[in-house]
Amino acid sequence: MNTHIRRSRLVGLALALALMAILAAACGSSSHKSATSASTALRSTTTAAPPASSAPPGGALETGALSELTGFFCAPDANRAWSASGTLHNSHHTTEKYNVQLSVASRKTSTVVAQVVKNFTVAASQSEKLDIKSFYQGSVDGLTCTVHVTRADA
Repeated sequence: MNTHIRRSRLVGLALALALMAILAAACGSSSHKSATSASTALRSTTTAAPPASSAPPGGALETGALSELTGFFCAPDANRAWSASGTLHNSHHTTEKYNVQLSVASRKTSTVVAQVVKNFTVAASQSEKLDIKSFYQGSVDGLTCTVHVTRADA
């Protein structure tokens, strides 16, 4: 085979492999970059808490807006009505909006059986009590409660 043809094929193969590597890298990182840019643009923080039975919010593992929710408790009462409570602490120098999402879900399958979202506006350096009564009534077996907190400028 002619060395010119062989060299052309090798160059073509190298270019094709380089192009595939660039496309694969671009596809893998573009969605992450957009999500990061979107959350940075909004200056909001979203953090999911572990199940209420493992570690309470405000503990060492929480970051972002979730760390501003302390004394969190979520559980069913004797009548199988799920309620949640805690305190949002705004340690910022501006008024902040908090979006608190509670979910009751199966520990085994993560299937959400109930969800409620409440919005709070908390003035700078102030606190707001979170007291959400009976947001779900039903089964308690094999279920857990989780909280997600989002914070944004008011």
